[in-house]
Amino acid sequence: MPRRYEMAEIRKRLGFVELRKHFDDIAAADLLKAKFLRYHNTRRNFAGELPEDYLRSLDETRRELQRSSAGLEYLAWLLESIIETVRLLGYIPRPDDVLLVDVLGMGDETLSHCLSLNELLRDEIRKRQIFQTEPADAGGAKANEDDDNNRIKMRKDMLLLMISDKKRFLECQRKIIEL
Repeated sequence: MPRRYEMAEIRKRLGFVELRKHFDDIAAADLLKAKFLRYHNTRRNFAGELPEDYLRSLDETRRELQRSSAGLEYLAWLLESIIETVRLLGYIPRPDDVLLVDVLGMGDETLSHCLSLNELLRDEIRKRQIFQTEPADAGGAKANEDDDNNRIKMRKDMLLLMISDKKRFLECQRKIIEL
């Protein structure tokens, strides 16, 4: 009988240890999230070039976030906020493109494609807005407008697809770490 009590006590303590480790992991991820956000906000609001060691620290913080389940969930959540912005506006506005760079990291192969495509979208949407404020001419204006809208929609869908793929990749990494 004492052996059962002893085993029950060991199981109980192991449960507490696992729970404690889980909460410690969450606390560590929260510290990393705050650190990442501080680095990102400084970078976003800084007018000039940041020192190389600062950018390295930001990159290392992102990599540390990628090593934990909670950190990967946070990065995926940030990408989801960018996706929602693209759905709403049709492109990534200037402050959020810095967020995309910070979440993906400068070494990411998809990042340059996303930024180039986003720049095209910004220009086309700006041109379309200027065109809509000018007086309309007859005939060919409607066909050009339809072509522009189709091109914008196609590029927007491509941008959404690329960012969504990165988000899914982070979510898959999170599931692997959890296992």
